[in-house]
Amino acid sequence: MRILLDELGLDYARNEALSAPGAKDPASAPTLQVPVLRGGAVTLRESGTICEYLLATYPERPAAPPPLARHAFRPEEPRRDRLVFSTTQTFGTVATTISQMTRTGVGVTDNAHLTRSAEKLGHILTWLDRFPRIAALLERLDERDSFRANPIWWWEPGVTGYEPDGTPILGDGT
Repeated sequence: MRILLDELGLDYARNEALSAPGAKDPASAPTLQVPVLRGGAVTLRESGTICEYLLATYPERPAAPPPLARHAFRPEEPRRDRLVFSTTQTFGTVATTISQMTRTGVGVTDNAHLTRSAEKLGHILTWLDRFPRIAALLERLDERDSFRANPIWWWEPGVTGYEPDGTPILGDGT
């Protein structure tokens, strides 16, 4: 969501503390997940919902080539786009779960849920291979200033960002 906020040229306050494993703020994030967008009377959760809201609410686009899409999902292909989006969200959730569990010492082969999750990742990657434009999309993302300004590709416990050289910045500022 930070990437989209940057693309739209909107100011925002980051709060990575909400994403920490021990975060407990059910008033603003009842699922204890991020992202959460709060602004005025609006509080939204879930990437797709926030993306749709931002794109519909802020139609002005900074002139950064290539131009930012007008909609979260193409009007002529909304079901397909939502399917790809929800599948990539599932991929992220599953990969994060495996990462967090293995960091606590639970091996993928030691846990039936993680074993099934690892299988799910393989199936999702195979399914996504049917969409060759995804690789081109990732290449184009790497070229955008907004994407380079928010380079967290993999969530690590306590990491709130990265130095320009790739060194992780921990939540405590070290």
